Amino acid sequence: MEFQLITDFFADYVKRNPRVDCYAPVIKNYPTCNCLKSFWYQVKPQHRPVINGVEKDPIDHVGYEFPGTGNAYLSEFVLLQAEVNSLKEGLWGTDPARNEYTLQDYAGWGNNLFQYVKNSISNIKYHIDPTIRGHLVRQKNRIGARLNLLENTYLNTYNKPIDGQQRTWKPLGLQAEWNTFVRGKAATAITQAFTLVENSLRALEDGYATPAQRNLANRGGPDAQNEKDFIAKIDALRAEWTNNRPTWNNPF
Repeated sequence: MEFQLITDFFADYVKRNPRVDCYAPVIKNYPTCNCLKSFWYQVKPQHRPVINGVEKDPIDHVGYEFPGTGNAYLSEFVLLQAEVNSLKEGLWGTDPARNEYTLQDYAGWGNNLFQYVKNSISNIKYHIDPTIRGHLVRQKNRIGARLNLLENTYLNTYNKPIDGQQRTWKPLGLQAEWNTFVRGKAATAITQAFTLVENSLRALEDGYATPAQRNLANRGGPDAQNEKDFIAKIDALRAEWTNNRPTWNNPF
């Protein structure tokens, strides 16, 4: 889970709610983008909340709940192999299809495609590790609590001149919206992760372990042993996926 999710969350909220009643005194059906810009992004210094001695724009206070060098959550950082990390970002990002483009790039390179399948499985195992699941749940909860705190303790006390009148923020229930958003993102990530392994493993078998290729390898020749060894690796990977398939339940 990363800061980009905050941006994606607000973008998703705007898409689903293009107009809201976000001010008090109320302005009915005000453009949601204008509401958020007024109170959450690049606000004046007097409207930047100070929480635990730290002054930031409201949206940066939300992002501050992710692990970083300036807070108490640095221990939640996990070092991943580069492609596993890229796969993780693709699943949680706004463009999961980039994983499919990577698969297409690797389709003509057997060893790369083989490693891609293994990394895709590792990506699933990363997410189901009990420690990682705990980190993700805590991050989700912290961010929800911070949204709630900002809406109900800080932003609703700042007066701003909007449409000729002093107004404050009217809470929108963003904590509940966030919880729903993350639960949906996780459900999508789970489905896509398993589909990605199935598709890439099938592409590996179709490209390098067809019955015809097995027959050629068994007949011998200059590259026969290498081909047989690679087919055996593919078969072992298929057996691992079939017999020891991980279970990834939505933790949210």
